[in-house]
Amino acid sequence: MKKRILVIDDSPVVLSMLDDMLTALNYEVTCSSNGFDGCGLIETNRYNMIITDLYMPGMDGVEFTKSAN
Repeated sequence: MKKRILVIDDSPVVLSMLDDMLTALNYEVTCSSNGFDGCGLIETNRYNMIITDLYMPGMDGVEFTKSAN
């Protein structure tokens, strides 16, 4: 069973780069472009790891980690 990783970043370039790299390393990757959508994803899915950008509009990485608890 593949490990599941959620990547949250407002940069499409960073999302694409991390998705490609982690997929090549045999991880199942889900990408989100903002913290609000990331919160919705963790309510309905389980992930082994979450990678989030620190500075994003709306909900930054710090706010996301606080709301994810």
